[in-house]
Amino acid sequence: MDCKATVNIGDYSRGGKTRGDNKAADHEMGCKEKYIPFGVLDEDSGQVYLTFGSSSKTSDFIVDSLCRVWEQMPSADKDACQCIQIKADNGPESSGIRTQFLKRMVEFANHTGKTVHLLYYPPYHSKYNPIERCWGILEQHWNGTQLKDAETLLEWAKTMTWKGINPMVEFSRKVYEKGVTLSKKAMEAVEARLERNAALPKWDILIRPVLGNVFEVNHLSSTEVETLRFMREEEKLARDVYITLHNQWGLAVFNNISQSEQKHTDRIKALLQTYGVADPVTNDTVGVFQDSRLLGLYTQLVAQGQKSMLDALYVGAFIEETDISDLQGAIAGTTHADIANTYSNLMKGSRNHLRAFVGLIEGQGIDYAAQALPQAEVDAIANSEAERGNINAGGRGRR
Repeated sequence: MDCKATVNIGDYSRGGKTRGDNKAADHEMGCKEKYIPFGVLDEDSGQVYLTFGSSSKTSDFIVDSLCRVWEQMPSADKDACQCIQIKADNGPESSGIRTQFLKRMVEFANHTGKTVHLLYYPPYHSKYNPIERCWGILEQHWNGTQLKDAETLLEWAKTMTWKGINPMVEFSRKVYEKGVTLSKKAMEAVEARLERNAALPKWDILIRPVLGNVFEVNHLSSTEVETLRFMREEEKLARDVYITLHNQWGLAVFNNISQSEQKHTDRIKALLQTYGVADPVTNDTVGVFQDSRLLGLYTQLVAQGQKSMLDALYVGAFIEETDISDLQGAIAGTTHADIANTYSNLMKGSRNHLRAFVGLIEGQGIDYAAQALPQAEVDAIANSEAERGNINAGGRGRR
């Protein structure tokens, strides 16, 4: 799929041999009427679908046009389709990082009930996109013609051929708003639905549909479900303990990391929603948990952390070591790339948090002893640089 350059409507020369009237402007003179062509080539059938929009080239225009293409496809073809593979240029309106486009593509996957595979051509390689050849044929077809109005434009487009087949042509007068983007929080739920290729995360993206509350492909195992529910409350436990200890001691590290833990637990919540798993956090009040083990641990850790500032820092380090250990087990126990990716990002955040707590402890002249992980692993984390990425670190590492 691809959008072609905007077509100006009026008495303009387009090259080629004259068709009738031989008087035309050789350049744009303040053209007011323009149309944006969007095209899809079904490589299996050879059918070309063209949509001409009168508004702006936006993510919404592209996906709305794609939805109309899907509706026009023969029912037998749609039934036989298991995966919709879309080859596209990495243009600004449809790139692998464009938030509104990715949101709409997740909705498109849900709408069609099919897995969508987005594959992007690298920069300066758009000529290899098959739809580009269709644009070339269309240009040759109407060259020498004065496209004076929309009707002329559409009729000429309908009479071009690709492999002997005329395109299916649509016209859209819908007005599209430019610059629509998602907030970081809203994008977290979308990102949880994207399975990005680890080697080419912006260029190779798989989106599986959700039908109602049931995930289209592999259902989660009972272990994966319980792990997700546990991790949701475990991340809440970290947040709650840090909020309580910040209120007790006023240390900035607890305030900073509690905000990061809020993002962690929200990421798990997004996965629960994606897979239709019941959220164990029905009451988000500090210190409230469904899992009795976590409730007991919360009480124990708060009591320990309220003894002194140093004890509070040790509690923080213990929580992060425990999180890392649990996330390692969670990653090993899932077969779903989006879940493993989320766990990996949370673990990156936990390593940054551990660096912060260990750095503050050792800043007091104390050699930190590991509490839940092997000492060598803790030393390796504490002595390495803070990691950058999707998770916000809560402080600075070991000095």
